[in-house]
Amino acid sequence: MAIIIYGSLFFVGLPIDRLFAAGIPTFVFFLLIFKALQNRNVPKFFVVLGNISYSLYLTHTFVITSFSKLILDINHKITVVSIIASVFAISIAVGIAYLSWYLIENKLTNWIKIKFEKES
Repeated sequence: MAIIIYGSLFFVGLPIDRLFAAGIPTFVFFLLIFKALQNRNVPKFFVVLGNISYSLYLTHTFVITSFSKLILDINHKITVVSIIASVFAISIAVGIAYLSWYLIENKLTNWIKIKFEKES
């Protein structure tokens, strides 16, 4: 919802400050989602996405940079190829983030916990 609101305001070109165009609608959207999901089981996919979010933050730029030439053609128009490339890039970014989280964050954190438990 926030993406749709922000995108529509951006593409229409309304001269609205960023706070009103993106910040407040995004805040309200996530506040409503948080309230709606309170005391409910969150699907495992979203839990995993939350777990890998920091790794995704750190690694997504490498994937996006690699795919940037495929996403938009010379005229910077959205095409079927650019949509497919975008979906593929997002999938690759999430996959790399999961591997990074599992192999580095998760394993390293467990190793550090074990190391400190032995010393104390």
